[in-house]
Amino acid sequence: MAKRKRLLITGSGGFVLGNFIRQAFYAKKLYTISSIDRVQDSHIIHNIYVNADHSFHIADIRDQHTLHVIFQKERPDIVLHGAAETGRTSSTLSSNNVVGTQNIIDECLDLGSKLIYISSNEVYGPLGLLDDPHAENAPINPWGLLAGTKAAGELLVKAANKEHGLKYNIVRLSNNYGPWQSSEKFIPRIIGSIINNEPILIHGQGNQLRDWIHVHDTCSALFTILDSGVDGEIYNVTAKQEFMNLEVAQIICNTLEKGHNLLKHVEDRPGNTYRFAMSNDQMKNLGWKPQFKFRDGVQQTCQWYITNKYVLKM
Repeated sequence: MAKRKRLLITGSGGFVLGNFIRQAFYAKKLYTISSIDRVQDSHIIHNIYVNADHSFHIADIRDQHTLHVIFQKERPDIVLHGAAETGRTSSTLSSNNVVGTQNIIDECLDLGSKLIYISSNEVYGPLGLLDDPHAENAPINPWGLLAGTKAAGELLVKAANKEHGLKYNIVRLSNNYGPWQSSEKFIPRIIGSIINNEPILIHGQGNQLRDWIHVHDTCSALFTILDSGVDGEIYNVTAKQEFMNLEVAQIICNTLEKGHNLLKHVEDRPGNTYRFAMSNDQMKNLGWKPQFKFRDGVQQTCQWYITNKYVLKM
């Protein structure tokens, strides 16, 4: 019988990794799962999947002592590190995303655990309309403070590999959508606006292109990397389904059969970028491919939020 892999997940109260834990249990994966989240906001506790086989710790990854105690108790084979501060001040971003990541690296080195570091397509920087999507070997040119700290985390991971032999993968995610996403994010915000008959705010002309992937496809990609990923490789996880923001809003209106009259263009945000896009050849080489077409995924997501309206109020 195959040995159960011991996984420790940071940021389990977040959208992607909260879904990952659910999917792992639904699919009866051979994992023993423990997780960490600092539960900065009370509503995050609703995202935590409660299961007798899920050992959950409320902790801050910047707290070296507490982190060490958790690692010694759980003794993970693999750490899936997705905990990240998403605020906009340089102090909170650097302390959590850089210092916290270094603490995770130190604990992985102490136990010989492999580290799978969750990064973002934004570390590549924006593209023009006719530019080819970024491949994994493209130079990074992070756009904004958050992307800068994620890129810094990548460099710390690579440095630990070079100097101390850390086993790792870096996983760069495109824009995710699906169940359990915060109501402040783009797609659930539009769904909530339509349900509540409120204005759907579109920044600028709404012609910003984003590359969308359903969170369940991201979870299946992470399972594939856990089972088949080559140590030291970087993997772009994308469905290669690009849509303009205005087009996304119109698709949601069409799906719910109302809301077009609620669309309202407002002044664009300073520094708003035009396009992010990645290739996914490395994931294809592992035999992975996304299952959700965007419109089908939006329909499934809309139905989920209609059934779970309370999430839109959190």
